[in-house]
Amino acid sequence: MIAYFRFALIAMLLAVIAGVSAIVTMQFAVHRAEVAVPDLKGLSLDAAISKAAERGLDVSVTERFYSTALPAGRVLLQTPGAGASVRRGWNLAVAESLGAQKIAIPDVVGKSERDALLLIRQQGLELGAVAHLPDARVPPGSVLAQDPAPEAKGAERPSMSLLVAAPQPADAPAWVMPDEQGKPYAEAAEALSKAGLQVESAAGAPPGAQITLSPATAAGTVVVQAPPAGARIDASTHVVLWVAGGSAPGSSPGTAAAVVTAGTPGR
Repeated sequence: MIAYFRFALIAMLLAVIAGVSAIVTMQFAVHRAEVAVPDLKGLSLDAAISKAAERGLDVSVTERFYSTALPAGRVLLQTPGAGASVRRGWNLAVAESLGAQKIAIPDVVGKSERDALLLIRQQGLELGAVAHLPDARVPPGSVLAQDPAPEAKGAERPSMSLLVAAPQPADAPAWVMPDEQGKPYAEAAEALSKAGLQVESAAGAPPGAQITLSPATAAGTVVVQAPPAGARIDASTHVVLWVAGGSAPGSSPGTAAAVVTAGTPGR
């Protein structure tokens, strides 16, 4: 019986030793398969690929950015960073420099989405994100805003993102824009604000506007409005009022109203 227990104990010890040995061997094999990520920043793509290949790693270009710090074709960023431990065969993601920005950013605001896309591609740019927002002021499909701005310098990447007007929901409540011309700005702005509309005054007069006021026109009187009276509006409509005689009473701080002098066409 004693011999049996001795045999069983030896067998258990051998099993434990074998298990520990297997774990150590696996850990050793795993660590042997790991390598430190080299520093690829500043290298040309060919040099970066060669340096990574020396350690059994691959390289993929996932982003391209403008840069004044590095010439075109150089590695700007890398993931994982230099010094990180990865397994052989790991794919390193790098961002490539496009050099300094040379392409002019076009102005596509007001154009149709299709025309904007054609212009973007003609300039050698890519289309970035496109978001849609209901806006009753312009036809559906018109570009409301863009990023980067027209002629922007120091753009981050060769792409443009657009905000495009979407059709109004069929069940969206709509009203007819009232005629606020001739009313005091404070009165008109209060009435429109209570209706849930955004109201502000603007610097200068509308482009091409020819406004002549009589000497009896009181300062702070609304002389031009946008949208015009009778236009279809809804809760998303942004109303702009121009007034006579300087800053509109009750206008937001830092917002100047159009100055239209009595007897003189507004500019």
